[in-house]
Order: sequence, then structure tokens, then C-alpha cells
Amino acid sequence: MKKIIALLMALVMLLSLAACGSSGSDDESSSGAVDASTNADADAEGEETEAVSGDTAILKIGGLVNQTGWFATYDYNNALEMQCLADYYNNQGGITIGDTTYTIEVVVQDGQSDTSGIRSAAQLLADDEDIHYVIETNDFWVAGALDIFENAGIMNVMSQNNLDFTAMGTDWQYAYSFFNAAPAQFAAALTFVQEMYPDATRIVYCCDDNGSNNEQAALVKAVCEELGLEYVDSPIVYDAEATDFSAIALQLMNSGADVFIGNGDVNNTGSILKELRNSGSDMVCACVVGSSASMLLDACGLSDVSRAFTMGIDPEDTENNTEIFNEVYSLFKEKYGEDTAASWCGASVNNMYVLLQLMQGAGSVEVEDVCAYYDTLTEVETLYGTGTIGGTETFGINHIVAHPNSITYLENGEVISYGAVECSVP
Repeated sequence: MKKIIALLMALVMLLSLAACGSSGSDDESSSGAVDASTNADADAEGEETEAVSGDTAILKIGGLVNQTGWFATYDYNNALEMQCLADYYNNQGGITIGDTTYTIEVVVQDGQSDTSGIRSAAQLLADDEDIHYVIETNDFWVAGALDIFENAGIMNVMSQNNLDFTAMGTDWQYAYSFFNAAPAQFAAALTFVQEMYPDATRIVYCCDDNGSNNEQAALVKAVCEELGLEYVDSPIVYDAEATDFSAIALQLMNSGADVFIGNGDVNNTGSILKELRNSGSDMVCACVVGSSASMLLDACGLSDVSRAFTMGIDPEDTENNTEIFNEVYSLFKEKYGEDTAASWCGASVNNMYVLLQLMQGAGSVEVEDVCAYYDTLTEVETLYGTGTIGGTETFGINHIVAHPNSITYLENGEVISYGAVECSVP
């Protein structure tokens, strides 16, 4: 009888634990978690990262991106592109790291284009004991949540660092970025201006209120001085959620500058460009974003735009793109369609690709092993070619990978690929 009572008590405890587990799953779902994985078997079985079958395991990679709100213009595609890279490897049977082959599972949390939302999403990822790596959105979003990942020992790789020094430095052991950084891109953009538009010599910084405007404006000023360009010392900063840009266009024309440069939302920049052209201004538009000039053209809505460019790759330019990029992009277009592919971002997916290269080089999925291996390198392969490791002079720590950066520009409404320029971050 005692044995029967003990068995019944054990059964009650098991049922209670199962109920608690079910409740926790419901809470996470209601918080806005989005599992981007299309691996139906993994979803159905709820396998854990270390649930090994023979020499095969699941490697969970977190994604902290804004899938709703104004920054979703970039980040929504970032989530899809990361999942596409996971599919690329999983379709080949997984990725081999050390002696184990892993199926990649991407788990995305929505930051909702809000600082408190970012922190909540970061905590949800950190609470998942199987997630040791997170690919994030841009620096100014994640700066307030890095302590969560640092305390959890999670290697977090931001899509891009736009000179928010609170998001990278010696205080953050696990914060990295493998998609260039503002110092590399602004310098390359202004060098391109000098070469392509020699008549345009007066530069004004114009960008949305992204939280690192003072640092970016100072960077533009420093590069102008280095190149012998004239810097208009009256930065123009606008509300990222604005819809009417006529006043901004007027400010730009009244500034006396003949180039405006910034890395704000490509749709906003396109709207500013439209206002300028409709007002008769041929001011050069230097849009320092990773998107193709085709997105800038669509955002502008004019058919004959010239003197405008982006620091973004032309995904259809297969001859100048790397083989691995062409393979991943081809799969992305097949999976999500041409309209979605036209909004290719390329930031988070490149960070994830480099991270996986580091894991393979280290022969381990352990964070400390990967970080130690990274410290032995000066170069690493990216989706866009061989990248160089740097950042010590700029950030106090060498946690940046700068890779060749393509430029696409508009000439009479036609998108033209200039090709890749070398980039580095001191």
C-alpha cells in the first residue's frame, strides 16, 4: 500500500510539473515571441539544443530584432534572412562544428522598436538556457539591454554599430559586430562623393534621431577635414516617425550644402530626396545604409533620379557578389518571393554567417572557445568577402569586422552598381 501511495504521489507531481511547463510556454507566446524556424520536426518535438541523436544536435541562435514599429523597415527582413541562412545549412544536412553536425534553429524575439520592448525581448532570450548566441538589431537599440546578455555570458552580435560607444567597449566582453561600422561606411561614402561628384564639396549631416547623432556628426566632420571637404556645422536631425519632410528639405537647401549624408531609414531619406528634387535641388544624397539604391528609388517615387547612392549591395549583381552570397540570396528569393527580396538588408544574416564561421574555426559551440579563437584572427570570411578585424582605436576593443562594402547609385532613375570598396575600422 505504501508503494502504491508513493507511486500516486509521484504521478501527481509529474502532472503538476507538466502543467507548469505548459503555462510557461503560453506566457512566452503571448509576449510576442516569434520562432522563425521552419524546421517542423524541431518545432513539433520541442527538442532542446543539447538533445543529441547520434552525432547530431540542435544549435539555437537567438534573434533580437524589431519586427513591429518604425524600425521594422529593416529588421523584419533581418529575421527572414537569418532563417534563410539556417535553411541553407539545414538543407545540406546541417553544419558541422568539431565532431558534431548541428541543425540550426533561429528563435526571434520582437523588440517592437521600443527601448523597453528591446529589454523585455532580451530577457526572454536570456531566459532560454539553450541560447548562448544572439544576433541583434542596431547598437542604439540594444545599448540598454547588453547587461542582460553580459550577465548571462551570451555572445551578442549587433547588426551594426553606428558609433554608440555605450554599446561597445571594454565594459562589454561579449558584444560584437561583424557588419562594418559607421567609421568605415561614412569614410567610404565621402570618398565616393569626392570621386563621383567632384562639384559637391559642402557636406551636411542629416539623419533621424537614432541616439548617436552627435557621434556620427563628429565623425562626418573629421572625415571631411581629412578629405579636404567643407563641413556645414549645423547637423539636421528629424523625427524618425515623421511623415512630412518638406521642412527638412527646406532646411537642407538653406544650409548651403550640396551633399547631405546620414544613415536614417531609407524610406525617410527617399521622402527627403523627393522633396528636394520637386523643389529643384540637385543636392547629392549620400544614404549610408546597407540597402540597395533600388530601395531608395522606390522610396523616392520619382523615375529620373540622379546624384544619389547607398552603401548597399545589388543582390542581382551575381558577377560581383561572392558565391556564398549568391547561393543564400537565391534561396531567399525562392523562399520569400521577389518583392521581399527587393528589400534585402543583409546585416544580421552576415553577422550570423561570420559567427558560424568562427564556431567552425574554433571547432566548438562554447562561447569562451569562440571568443578565444576570434582573438587569434586578423581576418575572417564574410558574405561579402574577406573581412578585417579591428576597432581597438575606435572602441577600445577589437570586436568589429569590416568587410568590403558595395555601393549602388542612381543615374537617371537607373540603379548602377559601382562595385565593392575596401573598408576598415581603426
